[in-house]
Amino acid sequence: MEEVQRGNYQITPIKISEYIEEKPPTTYVEVRTGAWNVANTSGYDFSQWEGTEKQRAAIEELWVTSREYHQLGKRIPEVEEHILKAETSCNLFWVMYRCT
Repeated sequence: MEEVQRGNYQITPIKISEYIEEKPPTTYVEVRTGAWNVANTSGYDFSQWEGTEKQRAAIEELWVTSREYHQLGKRIPEVEEHILKAETSCNLFWVMYRCT
């Protein structure tokens, strides 16, 4: 967005609600709950994404680290990149899944 505000990109940001109002859908779909790679659950209620106790503890530690980093006020791109990568759900799922 900073690049857009500087005029470096010729795009106009728009809210999804505005886009839908301007271009309403012409077809509809039915979306059902479910998920892939659900191990011993059906995937119907997405419960596997709640994570294990270890995964929930890990994300809490990551959030603490992220808050402390942002309180520093100084941006260090390499540190920020590592924090953002660590916070992704796929990272927590696969790394913690392999460690259990």
